[in-house]
Formats: sequence, C-alpha cells, structure tokens
Amino acid sequence: MKHPEIHRLKELLSYDPNTGLLCWRVKRGKCAAGKIITCLNGAGYIVVRIDNVLLRAHRVAWAMFYNEWPDGEIDHINGIRTDNKLFNLRIANRAENMKNIKKPVTNMSGFKGVSWHKVCNRWQAHIKADGKNYYLGLFDTAEEASKAYREASNKLHGIFGRHN
Repeated sequence: MKHPEIHRLKELLSYDPNTGLLCWRVKRGKCAAGKIITCLNGAGYIVVRIDNVLLRAHRVAWAMFYNEWPDGEIDHINGIRTDNKLFNLRIANRAENMKNIKKPVTNMSGFKGVSWHKVCNRWQAHIKADGKNYYLGLFDTAEEASKAYREASNKLHGIFGRHN
C-alpha cells in the first residue's frame, strides 16, 4: 500500500501527542475543520481516509510526529486500540505485538494463560512465545497458575509481556 506523503497528512490533519487526538485542519465533506477523527474499523482501531487510502490513526500519528512512516507494527502499550497518545505507542514486530495481547474473552479463569484441566481437576498454566508453546504445570489455585504465567511472561516476553 502506498502511503500519503507526510506533508500531505500535515496539510489535512493535526495530531496532539499528549491526548492522542487526530483532528481535521480543513473542512472535508461533512467534517468541519477541528473535528476529532473517531471512525472505528471492525477491529476497533480509529481510521481515517486520506486521498482514498484508509489508514489506521496510530500509524498516522507516528508518521506525523516522527516525520516517517513506521517500519513495522505499532503496539498500543496499554492494549487500548483507540489510545493514540505518543507515550502509549511503540514499534514492534509481529511476535512482540502478539505478546501484548489481552486475555481472550472466552477465558474462564480470570487470568491470562490459565485454564482448568478437567481430567486432573487442577489449574494449568501455559504460554506461547516465539511460535513455541510452553506448558508451565498444574496448580491447586488459579492464582498460583497465574503467578507461574507472570514469571514466564517476564522471562519470555520482556517489556512486551501483558499480565492480568
């Protein structure tokens, strides 16, 4: 995909790195100058259309602040896809970005990486890192399993690790 030139972004938009808000500088169709861009795509990211190219706002924010398009993915540190404050954005490769995902909504234990082992009637912990699955063991409580996950996440995921 061809990105618009950075100077074109700056002609049309303003970005506040402290609030993370992108606003129109000029009137565009029904959007008045000064209007905050809030349109969400199906994945929950703020998007904006520039010269017939649909762009994710966090990538636009990065490009406008650093004067270059990001090389790689942009990770939202706090996991909130609409929070485009500069201190919440960082460059990540795909594997790093995946380490920072939230616990699935289908999770029944309340803890990321923890599930109930029906056969053993105990809690189990597991983690995935760099394409490998790691079994962390069986535990009497979900909290103990969560502790094992947290320790493994710190070791395997480093600063990209997300706990509960």
